[in-house]
Amino acid sequence: MSDPLEDLRFSDITTFLKVAETRGVAVAARHLHVTSSQVSKAITRLEDRLGARLFERSARGVVLTGEGDRLMPRLRQIVLDLRGLAREDEPSNIAITIAAPSFIAATVAPIISANVPGVRTRVLEMAPAVIRATLSEQQFDIAFLPGADPQIRGWHVEPIGLLRMGLFASPALAKSLPTPLVSSVVAEIPFISPLRTSANAIAPSDDGCPLSPTERKLGDEVQTFAVGLELAATTRQFVFGPVTAAQRYLDAGLLVECAVKGWHVEGIVQFACSETLLSRVRREVLKAIRGHKTIVKGFRLASRES
Repeated sequence: MSDPLEDLRFSDITTFLKVAETRGVAVAARHLHVTSSQVSKAITRLEDRLGARLFERSARGVVLTGEGDRLMPRLRQIVLDLRGLAREDEPSNIAITIAAPSFIAATVAPIISANVPGVRTRVLEMAPAVIRATLSEQQFDIAFLPGADPQIRGWHVEPIGLLRMGLFASPALAKSLPTPLVSSVVAEIPFISPLRTSANAIAPSDDGCPLSPTERKLGDEVQTFAVGLELAATTRQFVFGPVTAAQRYLDAGLLVECAVKGWHVEGIVQFACSETLLSRVRREVLKAIRGHKTIVKGFRLASRES
């Protein structure tokens, strides 16, 4: 009697993982550059070989069955193990797509490009909220995110550095404030606050400020820190965020960093890597970043031990 696993196709397993990650046959097909029909046939073949139903349809697309959820980590490990057998001298035309806010991308992209041989980088400058919203769609291979994000299915996530945060105001506003500046005074000035989008909803987001949204006066709301900086430079409002992102405004004298008594905030920067990326590339990217200890305008990349 023949073993049904003898005809198991590696491409069917990778197709299964892509459908599980994107939660949609059509979306997976776009990423794999095949038709939806080919994806459906691959899933059916895999289900036949494994003797188990892997997906069921829901109002939000396709979701894993209990058996599919149980098998997914084992199938993912098979893919990682087989890819790990690839020769170290793979073709030098590997392209990886990196998503990061512009102020982080400007630091990490040159490090990766200069220190990871045989890899060509494609850099997407995206707001953190947009990156988080599109992680499940697998539009990029690596993401750098400020903030302590939880573990995400299909992604390896770990801290990679620290980002110093500050409070910024126009020179005119800063000049009118008392010294030393304290939280109770700051709370009386409008704050430019971040927004995030989720499906069809728009909601407030956290900027990591020691003064919580309920403790401060609400001003304008924006989706990106870049717009917040522009508003702060021309209006009587505070904005809180990464020092490195505000550096150009500070150098030009358009903004001033306001020191508040008791405030010193350093936020974690997370490295997120798709588990489908070649293990060699993942190792070399991490090695390059960890081996490049530096402080760049408030952004410190550090090794695990530092």
